[in-house]
Amino acid sequence: MVSSGIPGVTMEAVSYVQRALSLELSNPEAAAMFARMIEGSLKSWFTQFNFFLHNLAQLRFTGDHNDGELLSFIPRTYT
Repeated sequence: MVSSGIPGVTMEAVSYVQRALSLELSNPEAAAMFARMIEGSLKSWFTQFNFFLHNLAQLRFTGDHNDGELLSFIPRTYT
């Protein structure tokens, strides 16, 4: 990728992505790790605040306020 000539694609950037994706883990281990990361993110105040702001923006800018399909941060069980 570094030899592609795309601006910003450096060896450091490629190494960062490789570390972030945890390529050394098996598929089940990686799936469990990412599930824990997503669960932790959904519980953070910042994520909830971000969802709230997006809901407000959706109400303000879509013009359709009666469809009842807003984003929600009510916990759900995923399988």
